[in-house]
Amino acid sequence: MQDNAPVNGQRKLKLNFGTHFMPHDVEAKLFGMPHTRKKQFEQGGIAPIKVVPRIPNKEEAIAQGRKLFPNCWFDKERCEHGIDVLANYHYEFDEDRNSFKLTPYHDWASNGADAFLQMAQANPRHRRRGPTPQPDVKVY
Repeated sequence: MQDNAPVNGQRKLKLNFGTHFMPHDVEAKLFGMPHTRKKQFEQGGIAPIKVVPRIPNKEEAIAQGRKLFPNCWFDKERCEHGIDVLANYHYEFDEDRNSFKLTPYHDWASNGADAFLQMAQANPRHRRRGPTPQPDVKVY
């Protein structure tokens, strides 16, 4: 197998990545592609890969994200866009019914927020255990 740039960069920097968590559709067969995206990652040296199953109920995913959130630290400058994404993830208000819709509004913030929710789903440690360590970076 021929080395590729991301893996070479990982070796050059002596980085040791753990498991790569990817969404359910990474195993989908796409028209015109000889392999799934998961297979392409593996052929490029990205491993191990764990596929995170789709949660049929968005409310459950949001609950998992809320449970994980207090355990997260964000660098204020380097994570500015991600912080904006999470701050702007919202439900759409239905004026006719004078209530919020049952699913979050799909806009510029929804894909990034969904990625955070997927991280929460893949993370086995949703509960805080002991004191929260203080980071060495500025946090939001």
